[in-house]
Amino acid sequence: KASPMPKDQTCTLMKNSVRTFDNVTYNTWLDECEFVASMDCSQSKQFAVTVKGQAGKRTVRVYTPLQNYYKLYDVKKDSASLTVYNSFDQQQGPDYVLTPGKPAIRLDMLPNTRYHEAHQIFMHDGVVNVVLPKENIRVAFDGHYLKITTSPLFVGKTCGLCGNQDQEFYPEFLDPGMVNLASNLTAFRDSYSLHNCTDPNPCHDDVCDVDAMAHQRRSPKFLSAGKSEKKASVLPELRTLVIRKEKEICFSKFPVYMCGKNLKPTTTESREIDLVCLGINSHPTVQIWAKLAEKRVITEVLDYDRTETSTYDHPARCVAESVRGI
Repeated sequence: KASPMPKDQTCTLMKNSVRTFDNVTYNTWLDECEFVASMDCSQSKQFAVTVKGQAGKRTVRVYTPLQNYYKLYDVKKDSASLTVYNSFDQQQGPDYVLTPGKPAIRLDMLPNTRYHEAHQIFMHDGVVNVVLPKENIRVAFDGHYLKITTSPLFVGKTCGLCGNQDQEFYPEFLDPGMVNLASNLTAFRDSYSLHNCTDPNPCHDDVCDVDAMAHQRRSPKFLSAGKSEKKASVLPELRTLVIRKEKEICFSKFPVYMCGKNLKPTTTESREIDLVCLGINSHPTVQIWAKLAEKRVITEVLDYDRTETSTYDHPARCVAESVRGI
């Protein structure tokens, strides 16, 4: 039986916090730097959204598959400013002044047969909306709050402050490589900062010495970006579990936590996971994926239906193995 298709999901960037696609909310600092809020991190790279500045003075950039991008800023109750740039960062024409009832629709790069794919940019009730119909991406921005809504086609393919949209809260804070979990929330946020810009005061009064990522494993409720305590144990890494059988190789449909090389789990918890099993001779790339799983998450198996389930020992934390193997 095929797994049910997930619905559209929305990420919201608020004044000093982010609620991800997978409904994890965490505090973070967004005042001066420009950050990747969300982008398609698959090979197709269909969209990207960046945000800069504190609430009320924010600018948002929406990068599109038409090789241009829109800069939204100075959003007020009855108007907003919009600038269109090409892929060479050159401004295309004058700024648009968006007002209710006067949409700005980009048609000039599309033939008549593809007008249904045209980007829609309009203002409604003090909110600027940018809609990419073909990709089913919608960005809504009122100068303070930024909402990004994506279709199920991007499940497990997004990265940025909004998370990876994989229907699970515990592997939420992957770095841009989409393989390794950030050591803490501050490191996660900074990894998506453009121009190497970081918080000049990362340790705020109420979040110093908080092992935020350990808390993330226990609860999806609310997290704060701060410094992690230095401990002998480390968090496990997200990997694709590979199970080799006589005539097929099975992959975990979604990445699971595993201890890295020369590490062993402190404690484990048994969990049920979905597997995608492919015949060794019937699928041309199954052996390649099994080898690549040692280095990265095999996102390709997300496109396949679950074939069976299995139990798996989920590690809580990992510690170095003794030289004697004890």
